[in-house]
Amino acid sequence: SDILKGGSTLSIPDHLPIIYVTGGSSGSHILNKAIEGIWGELVKNYIVIHQSGDNKELGDFQVLKEKREELPEEYRKNYILKKFYLPAEVGDILKKTSIIISRAGIHTVTELIATGTVGLLVPLLFGKLTEQKENAVFFKERGLGEYIEQEELTPELMLSKIQSMMENYTQYTDNRSAALKYVTLDAADKIIEQIEKLYGRRRKEGWKRSLAQKKSKTSPLFQEKKEI
Repeated sequence: SDILKGGSTLSIPDHLPIIYVTGGSSGSHILNKAIEGIWGELVKNYIVIHQSGDNKELGDFQVLKEKREELPEEYRKNYILKKFYLPAEVGDILKKTSIIISRAGIHTVTELIATGTVGLLVPLLFGKLTEQKENAVFFKERGLGEYIEQEELTPELMLSKIQSMMENYTQYTDNRSAALKYVTLDAADKIIEQIEKLYGRRRKEGWKRSLAQKKSKTSPLFQEKKEI
């Protein structure tokens, strides 16, 4: 995929560790609000690349853009806000990212394993469906990152998780090579099989239909289900 290839012309600063926040093409209002609550602390030590989406109803992008101007000038350059990125641009961002904060769709988890990106995931819940939670648990149990339940998410908890993960960063990066065994041409299928074994649930056909949709769409790292 273009995510794995990268090769865009995007200029990415790297004078500090990078935290990449993305909630899909429509953005995640929940993730946007959580980051908004802690970016004043984050920009002192990190570059925050924030893909907010362009939800016209909630207007997060405009709110974040205006509030960015309230940051001290010396830190403002460390907060990069954009509505969305192209797949190749996402690939190049991931190559330099220390931690990605995102949802936990199966494609997203697959691509994070393939790129060796450490993740802090916030599973999206739709009614009684828990696929994203299972994906997040799988990712964590492979030693590649952490997750926060959406109903438990607060800006303070997110900041604490980020700080803890950075303090113990090699705990995650040391597991990259072992996790690559799940990354083949049918990587997502293999991960689904492992999740099925873990939970004893038979959802593979539904996930396969979801996988087929990817071929005509852009990457799920910036195209998840619309949410608020």
